[in-house]
Amino acid sequence: MAPSISSATETKKVSLCKHSFPIQPPHGSIVRPGPCDCGLTYEQVQDELRRQAETLIANTAHDGTCEACNRERRVYRFQPEEQPWHPIGAVMPVSWLCLDCWNDSAQATNDLVTQLFEEAAR
Repeated sequence: MAPSISSATETKKVSLCKHSFPIQPPHGSIVRPGPCDCGLTYEQVQDELRRQAETLIANTAHDGTCEACNRERRVYRFQPEEQPWHPIGAVMPVSWLCLDCWNDSAQATNDLVTQLFEEAAR
């Protein structure tokens, strides 16, 4: 007797929940949102999103020309995160950068965002 398809393949549970995290006491707060109705915590969802972003960067890397330094190297996908001042649904441009330029771009983006938030707090 041949094994059934369900026993021969590994299944992974996929959540179709549009996660919502309460931020009003006693269920949560702005700095520590409460869990979603599906049971996942805010931290678990953020970890999964971070893992997906890292997987996308790693799995799309290829040999090519870095858009910043124009050297032939292994290039990685760089896409700055959407910020509150961008229009809703705006898609940030994707660049293909070598590891050094990727790190420089990430640092420059983080420095800019930090500077803008510090200026807004004054």
